[in-house]
Amino acid sequence: GWYQGCPKGGIGNDERLVQWGDLNVYFERSGSTGVLVAWGFDLRRESNGLPGIDSLYLPGGATLGDPIEDVADRAGLAPTEAAEFGVTTVGVAGYEILADNDPGARTWGAFVPAIPRCV
Repeated sequence: GWYQGCPKGGIGNDERLVQWGDLNVYFERSGSTGVLVAWGFDLRRESNGLPGIDSLYLPGGATLGDPIEDVADRAGLAPTEAAEFGVTTVGVAGYEILADNDPGARTWGAFVPAIPRCV
């Protein structure tokens, strides 16, 4: 079902997250119209017998599960820490790669265009 969106800065649009194995699909709606806003893979979730991904190839030959610093280095980008959400991200050509905010943390997610979160 739909749930109230991010309350920061006022009332947000309704949101819906659909999960199927490692795949997450995010929708938003305002009024009666719902739209796809992002999709991606989150390896932190248990697939519960649903299809999952073994590997997702990232820029420079990196794969999902590699340390975030290695992924950023191979992409030629600097990681960005989003402390309020407990994640470190690397933005690459229209999508975002995520890991926890720990030194040497391994990447666990990739989302197009980016994982929705309150800003």
